[in-house]
Amino acid sequence: MLFFKSNKYKIITNEKMKNFEKEFQILHQPICDIENEMKLHKTLEQVVNEFCNMCEQEIEKMEQNFQKANDTFQQSLASFKKTVDDREIYRNDKQKLEREKEFRYKINESVKCFTDLWDKILGKINEA
Repeated sequence: MLFFKSNKYKIITNEKMKNFEKEFQILHQPICDIENEMKLHKTLEQVVNEFCNMCEQEIEKMEQNFQKANDTFQQSLASFKKTVDDREIYRNDKQKLEREKEFRYKINESVKCFTDLWDKILGKINEA
């Protein structure tokens, strides 16, 4: 290889060329390392961004699933409250029916006592 310097030609020997190539590689290596680090950084940044996007999607899915579960729970709770209210109404109605039944029984007993008393009175009148 020829090297031009001050109008004089110098021949660079193979040995000097090898040294030059080594020096060039050594000088070039940090640049390559920086480029590789930048590529690695970009790759890592992409991986992190993809991971973050995946996490955000999973969080959104979890929030949606939680909302569905919460809605189902609220519906179940409302149904349970309605059942409790219905049972309370039924119990109140049942107590009311029992009171009416007891009241009818007392009326029937009173009518029976009155009828028995009336029959005794009529029997006494007929005897006299």
